[in-house]
Amino acid sequence: MRALLWVTCGVAALWGGYWVAGSRAALSGAEAWLAQSGAGYETAAIAGFPNRFDLTVTGLRMADPDSGITWAAPFAQVFAMTWKPWHLIAALPNAQTISLPDQTLDLGSTRMMGSLLLVPGPDLALNEVVVEGEGLRVASSAGWVMAAEKIVGSTRADGVDVNSYRLGLSVSGFAPDAALIKALAATALPAMLSDVHLDAVVTLSAPLDRHASATNPRLRAVDLRQARLVWGALKLFATGEMAADATGFAAGKMDLRVEGWQALPPLLVALGLITPDFAPTLERGLQIMAQSEGDDDVVSIALTAKDGRLSLGPFPLGPAPHWN
Repeated sequence: MRALLWVTCGVAALWGGYWVAGSRAALSGAEAWLAQSGAGYETAAIAGFPNRFDLTVTGLRMADPDSGITWAAPFAQVFAMTWKPWHLIAALPNAQTISLPDQTLDLGSTRMMGSLLLVPGPDLALNEVVVEGEGLRVASSAGWVMAAEKIVGSTRADGVDVNSYRLGLSVSGFAPDAALIKALAATALPAMLSDVHLDAVVTLSAPLDRHASATNPRLRAVDLRQARLVWGALKLFATGEMAADATGFAAGKMDLRVEGWQALPPLLVALGLITPDFAPTLERGLQIMAQSEGDDDVVSIALTAKDGRLSLGPFPLGPAPHWN
């Protein structure tokens, strides 16, 4: 009995020593990463003894000087089990602020969580990241407001190419700004989108791992398996592939199917993607295409990128994206 007691005490002491050493290493690593990222914060602390490493950072502020984007939150928490430190769970506050060069966004939610799964090893390569948000509301200093009942986004290692990742996005109950809905009153589109879905594989110039700040992964190709948007009678579906050409411009084709296309021209005008003068031309062109396919409400059209230019069917849209 005495021997068992000594063994138990010894194991507890070893585990306690492991937690102390691990928590110090985790805190030191977090502080080093925050310093390398140029982040500002008030305090950083580790708790969770004996089975977890719970990191809490308060007064967090992160900025990207190149883009001029700043993110700030009163706190952020990251949790990891002591026996599985490469699997992280993050919890974010219900109120966050994103500052853009031209406006400030106040992001509110009833719940926002994230999960990060790394590949154990010296490179700590990304295996999977999942972000979930509920009761989301974004209010801009420019005067617009958007909301969503639920958003789930994910990025997973594709398993075929070390530089490829599968992206997933699902949005339910998305409500655009009221001013946009008012501008689209004649289209009879409802105030809420019922479904937004994305399934795609992207290929980067380098893998997403702990060396990413030095390798600076850039987009090289997109394989759009399926994209879907359902907004009342307006339904958009898209599939296709694009890849960077020799000059760095996107090249390839996305096949689009639009049901209830009559709402599309005024929507593009309201979003500022086309001018009001061009809308009648686009409407006539879509009408002719629909009639040629035998269904007045459905249009199948291709979004094509070639030689640095982007076009939607016969309509030129301007420069293609440049993936340098």
